[in-house]
Amino acid sequence: MTARTYSALLLAALTACAPASSSREPTTTPIKTARVEAPREPPDEDGDGIDDARDRCCCSPEDLDGFEDEDGCPDRDNDGDVR
Repeated sequence: MTARTYSALLLAALTACAPASSSREPTTTPIKTARVEAPREPPDEDGDGIDDARDRCCCSPEDLDGFEDEDGCPDRDNDGDVR
C-alpha cells in the first residue's frame, strides 16, 4: 500500500465518521441531578461544642479550661482563674 492510497483510505474513513452538516441545532439530553443535603450538625442546646448526645449537662455550657472538658458540664473553679 502506498502512502497515497493510505491517505485516501484514512480520509474516506474520517469523512464517513464525521456528522453530516445540517442547519439544525444539535440535540442535547438533559442531565438529571441528585439533590444532596449537607450533613446536619448534632444538636447542642447549650452551645458549648459538645453535642447533646454526649453532653452530661446539655443545658449548662462546659467551661473549656482544659479540665474535664469532654463531659459537657461546667466545673468548679479548679484552676483559680475566676475571682
